[in-house]
Amino acid sequence: VYISSAFENWGDQMKIIIKSTVGLHTPTDMEVDPKERIRTVKERAATTQAIDPESVELMHNGEPLNDEKRIKDYGIKDGDTLELVPKHRMGAITTLSPFPFDTIFTNTFAARISEEAKRIKAQNLPIKPLDPKHWIMYIKTEKGKWKGKTYTVHVELPDLYPYVPPKVIWKTPLDPPHPNIFPRTGEVCLNILQPHGWKPVYTLITVYDSLRWLLENPNYEDREGSLLERLLRRRIL
Repeated sequence: VYISSAFENWGDQMKIIIKSTVGLHTPTDMEVDPKERIRTVKERAATTQAIDPESVELMHNGEPLNDEKRIKDYGIKDGDTLELVPKHRMGAITTLSPFPFDTIFTNTFAARISEEAKRIKAQNLPIKPLDPKHWIMYIKTEKGKWKGKTYTVHVELPDLYPYVPPKVIWKTPLDPPHPNIFPRTGEVCLNILQPHGWKPVYTLITVYDSLRWLLENPNYEDREGSLLERLLRRRIL
C-alpha cells in the first residue's frame, strides 16, 4: 500500500485521466474522491466508453488495480492517468473459430459473435459471414408482393456491437418498390435498426427475422407493429 500526502484530506476531489483501449477509445477527464473504490471508478469509466464494466479492468503505471481497493491505496495523484483495458489482457485475445480466417478480435466481441454464429448454424439460416464484422443475409418470403425471390442484404457490425445497432443495406432491387426500403441507397427504415429502438439483446437472427417480417408486412404508416414485437420476444426469451 502506498501512502501519499495528497490524501491527507480524503474528502478532496481530484481529476484523473481515463484512457481506454476498448470502447470509444476517447480519453476522458474524471473527478474522483481518493476514498472511492476502484470498482466504482471503473464502472463510471466504462459507462463513458459504452462498454460492460465486467469485461474490463483499470491499470495504473502498468499495474492492475483491485476492484475492492480505493484510489488512495495506490498513491494515485491529481492529474494521473488510468488505463481501461480488457480483463486478463494477455488472454483476452482470441481467434473466432467458426470462421475460415485468422482475424483477431477482443474477447467480448469474439464471444458474442461466436455464440451468434453457433445459433445461426444450428438453425440453418441463410446468414453468411464475409468476416466477423460483415455479413450477408438472403431474405426470401412466400407471401406478399415480393414473394418467391431471394434478396441479398449486407450487414455491417460496428465496433460497439451489440450496444449499438448494425448497419443494414438492402442490395437487391425491389419491384414494386418497398415503402420502408430506400431504392437508391438500400437503407432500411426499421425501428430496431435505429439507436433508440435497438437493444443489446438483439442479434443477427433478430435482424434477419425483422427483415423477413418487413418484406411480408410493408409499413405504409411507419408505425411499430405488434406482430413484429411478438416475433422478437419469441426469438429472444
